[in-house]
Amino acid sequence: MDIGRKLKDLRVRKGLTQEELADRAELTKGFISQLERNLTSPSIATLMDILQCLGTNIGDFFNEETEEQVVFSKGDYFEKLDGELKNKIQWIIPNAQKNVMEPILLTLEPGGNVMTGERYKMVPDEFKKLARGEFGRTPQPVNPEVLEKCGIKEEDLVTCRPADLLEPGMDKFKAELAAKGFPNASEEDVLSYALFPAVAEEFFKKRTVKTLKELGVANPTDEDVLLYNLDAEVAKKFFAAK
Repeated sequence: MDIGRKLKDLRVRKGLTQEELADRAELTKGFISQLERNLTSPSIATLMDILQCLGTNIGDFFNEETEEQVVFSKGDYFEKLDGELKNKIQWIIPNAQKNVMEPILLTLEPGGNVMTGERYKMVPDEFKKLARGEFGRTPQPVNPEVLEKCGIKEEDLVTCRPADLLEPGMDKFKAELAAKGFPNASEEDVLSYALFPAVAEEFFKKRTVKTLKELGVANPTDEDVLLYNLDAEVAKKFFAAK
């Protein structure tokens, strides 16, 4: 380890000059200069004092951190071949167990599977929805054998636009906003409320309060906000007459 260089790097990161570090450690600027150029060696006690002034300790200072590998090639892969299930599993990043997600490359031979020798024995719900047509029409028709494995009958297939199956919600959200004191909400406001109800409602209130202050209402009350949202023109005349 290059102690002098490491001490200098640490001092520079802390924003200290050699003289400032020397003053704090009760040493001379010349000694710090020689130390950083490896022209002298400090005693353990002196090194501990210097490191304390630099906000660290001797244990952390001598703890060499290895640079974490972030780029991997095929030579780094771990792989497992399964002749019975006709698949190959490759762990692309060997040390990814500590991460939230672990990338794995799975290669299936014709007729291969992951857990059993029978294809499509275990089918996730997301794939069943895809096969049924809930996400739209697939580029090619789904194999009837696959549909049967998924338990999907022909009459269960979605042949229209999936969006057509959704129940209209604009009227519902408009009614909810009206009940909360926003009967004249624009279509954009209704969509905002549908996506983020609590955030949108708070935003609408603050927007009305800002408008009222611009009209000269110094401290708008909830009643003032409600009145303005019910009928802005009437509210303007009312506030102007106060």
